[in-house]
Amino acid sequence: MSVEGKHIALDPGHPVMTPFPRAPGEFRFETMGQSAAAPPAPGQRGRFNFGCPLGHGNCGSIWIVNGKKPPENKVWAWDGNIEKPTLHPSINCLSHNPENPAEKYAGCGWHGWLREGVFSPA
Repeated sequence: MSVEGKHIALDPGHPVMTPFPRAPGEFRFETMGQSAAAPPAPGQRGRFNFGCPLGHGNCGSIWIVNGKKPPENKVWAWDGNIEKPTLHPSINCLSHNPENPAEKYAGCGWHGWLREGVFSPA
């Protein structure tokens, strides 16, 4: 089932006090500097926090780069659209290690895409 994304803007005066995304599809951007109040500028690295599309609360954050994806793993390319973002590649919130199923992760198990502001399963 697809979930429409909803951008939560950080309060520039109190970015730490802005609630984390919790509802399915809620998301926010953070820069890595002293003030987390703005999405990353073109070419800049940042974080993307999002609410679990399955309804399990906050999924935490993933590393993003505004623009072209760098060659390293575990970094997603973001198209720069704040309200209806697209990330590449797909997001995989693993709940266990596929090579060792007994090894548990904190992920919810959702695997899918964020395209034009919509979270869709893979």
